[in-house]
Amino acid sequence: MAASGETTVTGTVPLVTYEVSASDIGYYSATICWKTNGNATSQVFYDTEFHKDIADYAYHTDEDTTLVSEHSIRLTGLSSDTRYHFRVRSAILEADFIAVSSDYTFTTRTPAPPAPAPPRYYLGINLFGEIFRWRLASSGRLLETVNVTSEDGKVNIFIAKGTYCLDEKGDRLRKLIVTVQEEAPEIPEGYFLLSNTYDLSPDGATFDPYLRLTLAYEEEDIPEEIREENLYIAYYSHEWLPLDSIVDAEENKVSADVTHFTIFAIMAKAPPPPLPAEFVVSNLAISPTEVEPGEEVTITVEVTNIGGREGSHLVSLWIDEVLEETKEVILAPEAVKIITFTVTREEAGTYSVTVDRLTGSFTVKEKVVPSVIPKPINWPLLGGIIGGLIALGLLVYFLVVRGRMRRGK
Repeated sequence: MAASGETTVTGTVPLVTYEVSASDIGYYSATICWKTNGNATSQVFYDTEFHKDIADYAYHTDEDTTLVSEHSIRLTGLSSDTRYHFRVRSAILEADFIAVSSDYTFTTRTPAPPAPAPPRYYLGINLFGEIFRWRLASSGRLLETVNVTSEDGKVNIFIAKGTYCLDEKGDRLRKLIVTVQEEAPEIPEGYFLLSNTYDLSPDGATFDPYLRLTLAYEEEDIPEEIREENLYIAYYSHEWLPLDSIVDAEENKVSADVTHFTIFAIMAKAPPPPLPAEFVVSNLAISPTEVEPGEEVTITVEVTNIGGREGSHLVSLWIDEVLEETKEVILAPEAVKIITFTVTREEAGTYSVTVDRLTGSFTVKEKVVPSVIPKPINWPLLGGIIGGLIALGLLVYFLVVRGRMRRGK
């Protein structure tokens, strides 16, 4: 060695990990980086507690067999705000070299506390003890449609989404209460109460554009003289006042739009007593208006009952102010009937006709005597007759004279 000046040394250098670190730490992930003094595989073992033996760590990544000297593995699926222990492991499989780092730690990020949820406001509906809740904005604007029916089916409340529900101060309405009013305010004479009276509160609550109230009734409770379509919902404000209402006769329900709270009920007004029968006679017709002696004349009028009850009426026909005939007609209200008279007259002239102040006339013509038209004289025949008579006279004369002459002899 001294003579040549050269030295040869042989040996084995162990695989080493260094510059181990955790970076890009998030809420649920982190990146682990390290270096080795030779190209080797990459693998990370980690847990929430320290272990002396790397095999005891609860989690590890799959071994990346790509041989590199600068290593990086991303850990995911971690828990936020958690301290993790980890070790890295690299190996050169062909040389059977393995390097394991010491234990290191990192802590995932702590999420910011969630923003407080915006306050929620509700309209509570107490329907005979049943409680319902519907969301509304702080302004009182309804955020969902209300459609709720009482258990007995007699009351339904409908409020469309977007309706403003306000209390007497103009603030959002917090509650709506429906109860049965045990003693109804006095019902005026001539009116009928056909349902329970319902008190909707609180007083002063308003609805824009409206709350639709539907009340049910029993058909057998309707008086005989009341038409079902004339039912309506009324509200009480010092007196009972009607609301524009819609009657569903098939479902036996009445609906009306309500803008404020008070007492409500189904009512009906008794109809006035029907008017007595009243008759109108019109449309006098005479046919024909000119006839021969003895020919029939037909006289008709139209009779109408414009009253409210059935009744009878006498229709009289007068000819030249002399009562000719009377007929009785019986008609129901609004009924119409045609009355017919038939007359004849032999004497010529114009006859006046009166039926219930309606007037007219007809005329009977004069009788026509047929005139005889002389036939033309047949002179030849007349001459022959005269000639014959002369000859006959001469013959008679001759015979008479001859007879006298014979007696004279």
